[in-house]
Amino acid sequence: MIRSRSMRAWSQIQGVAVGIAMAAFRTSEALARPGGGGSYHGGGGGGGHSSFGGGGLSGGGGFGYGTPGVGVSSGSIGSDLVILLVMIAIAIWVVRAQALRRAADAGARDALMAAQDGETAAVLGTSSLDSLRARDPSITEQSIFDHTHRMSDQLRDAWCSGDMRPARAFVSDGVFSRFQVQLRLMQQENRRNVMGDARLLEANIVAVESAEPLDVVHVRIKAEARDTEVPANANADQIRTALSRARVEPYSEIWSLVRQTGAQSKPPGFDVGRACPSCGAPLTEGETMKCRYCGALACSGEHDWVLAEITQVEEWHPTAGPVGGLAELHARDPGVARNVLEDRASYLFWKWVEAGRSGTFAPLRKCAAAALLQSGARLEWVKSVSDVAVGGADLVACELGGANGFDRVYVEVFWSARFNGAKAYTPSKAVLRLVRRSGVTSKLSMTALVCTACGAPLVESDSTKCDHCGAELAAGESAWVLDAVQLPEEVVLGQPSAASRSDGDAALGMLVPDIADPRERRMLFARMAQLMASDGTVDRKERRLLEMCASRWSIPSDVVEQVLANPPQGGYSGPMGVQSAEWFLAGLVAAAMADGRIDGRERALLERACEALQLPPDAIDRQITATAERLARVGNA
Repeated sequence: MIRSRSMRAWSQIQGVAVGIAMAAFRTSEALARPGGGGSYHGGGGGGGHSSFGGGGLSGGGGFGYGTPGVGVSSGSIGSDLVILLVMIAIAIWVVRAQALRRAADAGARDALMAAQDGETAAVLGTSSLDSLRARDPSITEQSIFDHTHRMSDQLRDAWCSGDMRPARAFVSDGVFSRFQVQLRLMQQENRRNVMGDARLLEANIVAVESAEPLDVVHVRIKAEARDTEVPANANADQIRTALSRARVEPYSEIWSLVRQTGAQSKPPGFDVGRACPSCGAPLTEGETMKCRYCGALACSGEHDWVLAEITQVEEWHPTAGPVGGLAELHARDPGVARNVLEDRASYLFWKWVEAGRSGTFAPLRKCAAAALLQSGARLEWVKSVSDVAVGGADLVACELGGANGFDRVYVEVFWSARFNGAKAYTPSKAVLRLVRRSGVTSKLSMTALVCTACGAPLVESDSTKCDHCGAELAAGESAWVLDAVQLPEEVVLGQPSAASRSDGDAALGMLVPDIADPRERRMLFARMAQLMASDGTVDRKERRLLEMCASRWSIPSDVVEQVLANPPQGGYSGPMGVQSAEWFLAGLVAAAMADGRIDGRERALLERACEALQLPPDAIDRQITATAERLARVGNA
């Protein structure tokens, strides 16, 4: 049928309107940076990944008005024009609202960075390299920036190619496992993340930790890139087309670099990731990166910086306070360090996820206790998850010299995922218990993917033994293995050793909710004090809980005393807008129950808080039941 000029114009107007509408909705897409750096959802944010081919205009239907082969009267065009103009106005309003929200988000991010800087200074004292420079005169801010820049380029290229081995030389076991597992899961879902026009804008040191046996530098990177997803088998032309449709977006992350205390900086121009950090010889690609000339493990952290963690700016916080039993464990085994244990737990977590998704124990055979696998290892928890991301792994307790001759460490893992095909992300928390024979000593290393008996690289198989020498690997006789996956309220610690905290503090620490945002920590701390003081007094147990929260959340002691002396007054007027509403409520319930009961005034405050947090009313009773069970377990421990 020959179409009139007015019909052609009408079609063009439709295209403009649809284009504006699609542009408006594309502004809410979240990035899928290497390893899911932008994907962890700690309870408040929405988001997700963009989708290749989605949101475009198709020629085969969709927004056509009228019916092909049937004329459209000028009257209907007139009435439809009014509708279309309304649609355009709404689309423009959405675009403007999105722009305002992005501006507000940018302001909130700047405020968060300022709060993190303040918290870092209070906890760690400095972001200066002076303490490291005393042992390593060559280290400078520029050397850290250059090192991070080379890491960033290689990491991004490896991620987009779908094979992380080219970056293996400078990433820890936990980071490497995260990348590899996520890539395999995306492959199963016929998805692939690609990036273009990527550029590292700046890198700033936000915290420096200098405590044997590891030096740690936390670097906040600011970068930009085009970021989208394509089908797993997309060709080069499809990738270019998809990237051309994606906007260049800025993003920020915290990279945590670790190396052995006393290691020296490499000279300018050192080929990071491609040369052995020990002898300088060229490296070959592999999963452990063992130099064939000097035998050094490039990714051990013994000779150079290793990337041990990538954290969203919103989720990062400085290392928490002392962990009960860790100092005693380190005294017995100098190879033990907090970062090493947390990285080992991160590695085991991703192997657990991979086992659940694949429906086979093979990923866990060499690194999990036989009894755990015989019980099913709770793989049903992760059987149908997608878009898994980790917000952090925190060591919370160490137990030495158990009745069966094994030491135990407990690591909380904060993660999120979409369950059973749901569109929404669910934040979760699990505690991984790792065990190892008491009295074992080890060499400090950020990799454990070599046999401790023969030094050969470990190959994944359905055997618990080394495929080269036959040594048993899953019994915990020489390396930390996964012994349990638990909910926080299921954790029961044995009697603490003489060097551990007394009065059940390590167990009570499990009641302290993880709040990443330092502003939310201060808010929750003040509200907990308000609840405790609502009955006219703060007793010993309530005060102890506040002190533990302050220690975990890096709140200075003078602030604690100030809040206790003058608890905040008033109720909750309007939504609170916190990222972790459930955990926020859990902290309030724990505060209310610290003295063993909840009176009428405390209940009224909880109900108002629940409304302000935009949670259903029954959330209070759920949290009360869960907290009561945890307190009972602590009392019986």
